[in-house]
Amino acid sequence: MRDVPMIHTFRSTEDAYNKSQCGYIKYPHTLGTEPTWEDLDNGVETVVEDGDVLHIPSERVVAIMYYVAWPTAITPNRGELEGFTVKGQEGERTFGKYNKSFAIADKLIKEHGYS
Repeated sequence: MRDVPMIHTFRSTEDAYNKSQCGYIKYPHTLGTEPTWEDLDNGVETVVEDGDVLHIPSERVVAIMYYVAWPTAITPNRGELEGFTVKGQEGERTFGKYNKSFAIADKLIKEHGYS
């Protein structure tokens, strides 16, 4: 798990699931930057790691790579991904080592109006 989770952008939730399972995707980007499709098609390859954030703008989905193998949506839209069930007060998240991931994902959700 990285100290600061990366954000990875995909064309669809199916693409996000498939590429996160084989480990390699193109063009990671950091919070506050948006890649172009050319960047995504021609970018460098990187590994999706535990805790990284997955962004699928076409489906209005934001997800977290959970326990290495589960890209899990935290937005109301889930597409082809599984989703979290949060117990306790609405909006409360107590996922320990994923707190940084949730903070980055929540910022993306607010910036894009996905909530």
